[in-house]
Amino acid sequence: MKTVHVMIVAIVVCYIIGACNGHEEFHVGGAEGWRPHPSESFNQWAQKHRFHISDRLVFEHKDDKDSVLVVKKQHYDTCDNSNPYLKLIGGKSIFDFGRSGEYFFISENHEQCEAGEKMVVAVMADRAPSPPLPARPPPSHFPKGDSSDTAPVSRPLPHNSSSASSSSNNRVLASMVYLVLTVGIIFRA
Repeated sequence: MKTVHVMIVAIVVCYIIGACNGHEEFHVGGAEGWRPHPSESFNQWAQKHRFHISDRLVFEHKDDKDSVLVVKKQHYDTCDNSNPYLKLIGGKSIFDFGRSGEYFFISENHEQCEAGEKMVVAVMADRAPSPPLPARPPPSHFPKGDSSDTAPVSRPLPHNSSSASSSSNNRVLASMVYLVLTVGIIFRA
């Protein structure tokens, strides 16, 4: 019986870790998948979703005869398949977002691209909380000989990208500790 309890706790912890990572999977085009002449344009589909770094797109094809290309904007505009950044092959292709910004996807088949098998996705930037600005020192701390009572001009503090990941890690850890304590109390009763 104790083994069952440990397994339940392990499964719940794994679920929480996955939920806290914020990774979401999107099936491009919904049930229709990646195909020419979609009933709703892929750009309309993409605009209905919010994409974040580490989210995943799944391109499902009806057959293995099509590929998805990740291209520059000018290649997207003209359905030019000559110089892609990346080629996703197979009946089920997966693409993970590694940065914020725009991504341009087209079909490798020029005619299918012209028939609407193309999409632009905007990935939102991770917004870490801005560090607090330092307090303005009293006028007595300004260098002597400076008759003005204004603070010297300062540059913005550098953005610390590790603060977002460390606060996320702290939330995951806190959630796990809370879960283990809660489950332990439930199973003791």
